[in-house]
Amino acid sequence: MTTGVALQYSRSAGRQPRLVLDPVMVAATFCLLLAGLVMVASASVNVAERQSGHLEDAQPTSVLVFGEEAVREVESRFMATYADRARFSLNRPVGLPHYVVLTHPEAEKASGLELVCRELGVEPQEAIAMGDSESDLGMLRFAGLGIAMANSPDEVKRSALHIAPTNDQDGVAWAVRKFLL
Repeated sequence: MTTGVALQYSRSAGRQPRLVLDPVMVAATFCLLLAGLVMVASASVNVAERQSGHLEDAQPTSVLVFGEEAVREVESRFMATYADRARFSLNRPVGLPHYVVLTHPEAEKASGLELVCRELGVEPQEAIAMGDSESDLGMLRFAGLGIAMANSPDEVKRSALHIAPTNDQDGVAWAVRKFLL
C-alpha cells in the first residue's frame, strides 16, 4: 500500500491520521542497552497535527491509524492486498487504544534494534527490549532480554522472558530498576 492510498482512504473515511515526515529511522521507539544504559531515539521527527498542510514537505514514511474499529477495518480491507508493499504493525495493547502503523515493508523494530546494536558494538544477547504490542514481537525475540508489559496481548507475553507491570504501573521503570541498576 502506498502512503498516498492510505491517506486517500483516511480522508474518504473522515479520519485524520498523524503523519511522520522524514524521521531518522530508528525502528524501535527506544532501546535500552546494557552497554551504558544507552537510550536511542530519533531527534529529527516532525509530527504534523494535520497531514493536509504537509504533504508537499517530504515523502511520508509512516501512517498511524487509531481506534479499534479503524484497526479492524485496515486489517480486513487492506492487509492482504498490500502486504507486499507496506508493513502493517498492528498494536492492540490491553486497556489502551488500538492502532496500526503503516511503514515501508522492511521497517521493523527488530531491524532497528539490530542496527543500533551493530553500530554500538553490542551483542544482541546484551540488549534489552521492552514492548506491549504485536509490533514488538521481533524486537523482544531478538534481544537477549525481552520484557513485555503486563498489559500486552498474550502472544507478546509468551515471547518475552519477563513480564513487567503495566505501562500505567511504570513497567519500564520497574524493568530498569530490576535489570539495569
